[in-house]
Amino acid sequence: MIVARGADDGGYINRFDGANWSGWVGLGGVILSPPSATSANGLVYVAGRGADNGVYLNAGPGGQSWRGWVGLGGSTTLAPTVASRGGLVADVFAMDAGTGAPYHRAAS
Repeated sequence: MIVARGADDGGYINRFDGANWSGWVGLGGVILSPPSATSANGLVYVAGRGADNGVYLNAGPGGQSWRGWVGLGGSTTLAPTVASRGGLVADVFAMDAGTGAPYHRAAS
């Protein structure tokens, strides 16, 4: 799986099934950072910094169907990172824009 930010500032994903690439699929919205992705239990979670510098998460099975970007609160000027600890929980990490303190949100 590859996630990227396009020239149009949209998020995109391309998945490999062991034989073929799926082709780039748009995730909608605008992200101002390189996206980060992880997968768990058949879902792909993608995190990015939105146009308002907010921290956002999108989830879906990795094909054409995505839930849409959900704001997780907080503000950052750097790219957030997402990791999975299993189950249907994604942990999103970033640096708070105001204080420089670590930022964490668990989302499902």
